[in-house]
Amino acid sequence: MVTLDIGAVIVAGRNGSHGLITEKDVLERAFQVGKDPSRTLARDVMSSPAISVDLGTSLTDMLKMMRDKEIRRLVVTENGKPMGIVTERRILDALI
Repeated sequence: MVTLDIGAVIVAGRNGSHGLITEKDVLERAFQVGKDPSRTLARDVMSSPAISVDLGTSLTDMLKMMRDKEIRRLVVTENGKPMGIVTERRILDALI
């Protein structure tokens, strides 16, 4: 995440499910509990299931969902497959 300068990554499960790991997850769930991040598994720190929206969801609906769920990122899917991550900041930038 540091190398690629990104704040979150999608974790895809074998059964088609997906989770999300954010910088906050790593800091709170790995460092603060005394785990070595280089030896911590994705399943131990990810938020799962990830909250997702379909590719055709409107920006305002995404913002409402983020507000209601008190989150800042959503996994964007197409036909149930993760396509990317949209952040609150990116949506606001697009609307302004």
